[in-house]
Amino acid sequence: MVRPAAAVSVLLLALATAALAGSSDGASSCTAPWSLRGMRPALKAAKLQVTPKYKKFIRNLVDFCSQEFYRKSKAIEFVIDGNSHRSELRFNAEWSTNSARTRRLRGRMQLPAPGRTVEQFTWMQVHGGEAAGVPLLRLYWLRSGKRNGKTRRDALLAAVRLNTKKKGSGNTKMIYLGQRPDGPFDANIRVKKNTLKVLIMGKTRVNERVSYWSKYQNYFKAGVYIQKSKEPVTVRIFSLREYS
Repeated sequence: MVRPAAAVSVLLLALATAALAGSSDGASSCTAPWSLRGMRPALKAAKLQVTPKYKKFIRNLVDFCSQEFYRKSKAIEFVIDGNSHRSELRFNAEWSTNSARTRRLRGRMQLPAPGRTVEQFTWMQVHGGEAAGVPLLRLYWLRSGKRNGKTRRDALLAAVRLNTKKKGSGNTKMIYLGQRPDGPFDANIRVKKNTLKVLIMGKTRVNERVSYWSKYQNYFKAGVYIQKSKEPVTVRIFSLREYS
């Protein structure tokens, strides 16, 4: 026979365990990314944007997880479904491209093989905030398409905005970063004194002058943002750090 006091203790322990699991939106089987100690600096420095599910940013990520944002083994998985939908970390620090200090976002990423209906999604950004309304830089995956006169398939690319115009042809430069690796890879974005660089696995793939963008306050984003897909997309991040 279980004594009443013992039963209460068991109940309290069960409730505490559920709370630690981070079932913030009812996803009782998920594990909070906060449990990855190495990811805590990035989680402290950012807020989570999951649209259209949540209308507001999720600012306190301690013990939070959901179907779109959870720990899997030693990584955070960002998962989203629907065109123009996103599950992304938006870093709080804002800065000009003319910063005297190097602004850097560094991550070890994995883009699991996308499903057949996935056409394009973004996994890292330098965004120009509300004033710009668009990103200066978008790192994205493309199933198939012509870029700079060449057909690219299962490829990583960078879209760099060339001016401050929000519409019109010729205002974005597409740069090939390489084929999508099956396993994890390192991505590093650096901005200093109006120079934008992107390194993939230690090799510089983007090196652009962006002084025209210095009037905007920018911030980093990482996760998954779908451009075109009829099924969910997953981005896996093993490490992530913002430096300045």
